Amino acid sequence: MDLGVKISKRRKNYFVTAESEVGWNRRLSELAKDDVIFDEREAQKLIASRDAVVYKVINLWKFNKKFEKLREKTGVNCDITVMNHGVISTTNFGELYLTYGHQHLENYGEVYSVVAGKAFMIFYEPKSLKTTVVKMSEGSEFLIPKGTVHRLYCGSEGAVIVGLVSKKAGHDYEVVKGKGFPYHIFFNKENEEVSYLKNERFGDAELEVIEAKRGLKFLRGFLNEKKEVVSLLA
Repeated sequence: MDLGVKISKRRKNYFVTAESEVGWNRRLSELAKDDVIFDEREAQKLIASRDAVVYKVINLWKFNKKFEKLREKTGVNCDITVMNHGVISTTNFGELYLTYGHQHLENYGEVYSVVAGKAFMIFYEPKSLKTTVVKMSEGSEFLIPKGTVHRLYCGSEGAVIVGLVSKKAGHDYEVVKGKGFPYHIFFNKENEEVSYLKNERFGDAELEVIEAKRGLKFLRGFLNEKKEVVSLLA
């Protein structure tokens, strides 16, 4: 699958290189400042020694002619999120590295396709607070329901995730700022056990854990300009 980038791995992290990159990094201090993580005190202990890059976003459509043309024809943005692996703790147990999280300003869904590594995607319905954790690994993808608030977590290693979303969708980060999500994902580095901790800032929230389907049919369909895929997003 030609994304116009090179993906390499070093230990538990992945690196994406391209001829020209347009994007941005999100550091731990930014997540802690806006109080979107579970334990801000643990984060500050880590930041005091090193303000790590938690994830990186590369906007393919801003510099790659192929994806620029696809955006013009389909109205869909294609971005790459590179999740680094880590836990937000000075011990072996802590919250996994995560993205800020958002809801779309307009009523559009979004596809996340994992092209390398392991990750979790988590989303919740604002009214019911019903929360779903989606286990993802290389070759799997998920169509995020419209209207939900969603974010990514790394897994037992980092991950490279391709995101497909309408250029008209917009991003609302305020819905996450100052409170996080109904559930947060934690990891024990000694036994690689995952657990889900409830955020007391929210009321009762049902939790479901599922596995994403494999095959990358949405991503392949988008790259081949399949109408049935584009119509789900644009």
